[in-house]
Amino acid sequence: MATAATREIPDLRAASLKPDRLTLVSMATRPGINRFWMTLEYDHFPPRTPLNDEYDLTMLAWPDSGILWTIVIIPLAYRRVAAEVAAAAGMRLANGVPTLMSHPANRHVVALGAVRVPPPDAFDRFPLDHDRVFTMENDMNSPVYLAGGDAFIRAEELRWIEAFRKARGLT
Repeated sequence: MATAATREIPDLRAASLKPDRLTLVSMATRPGINRFWMTLEYDHFPPRTPLNDEYDLTMLAWPDSGILWTIVIIPLAYRRVAAEVAAAAGMRLANGVPTLMSHPANRHVVALGAVRVPPPDAFDRFPLDHDRVFTMENDMNSPVYLAGGDAFIRAEELRWIEAFRKARGLT
């Protein structure tokens, strides 16, 4: 199921909770994430092959603020592969789920992080939360953390995507 679809949270939770599955979550706009998802799918779960059925990609708007998240559920046996692909894209699998700290008066998002410990009430915890859910983050050495790095990463990613698509005859 490689096409990005929108699904209900109970359906996502059921797929994620299968003991042989690994769930990877990222803000859809995170610099470098498209390179990660595309490499993971095309190099390890190739389209038009039975293995691609093991690559479950979904988009989810959460919480009420409407932040768009990308969720990929893959076989747990591919965790090392996912970590290697992440490293090549300047990312890492953070041991925790997305957690939003919201301003209590109007619930707008003021901070975001990946945590494993249940937060206090002022925080919103991602609806998929168990020990096989990881948040995709930029590696601490990523240029995204340098002044102007965000724009640099996005420009590099666009160039990479174009080259990726051309190399695979997708343009």
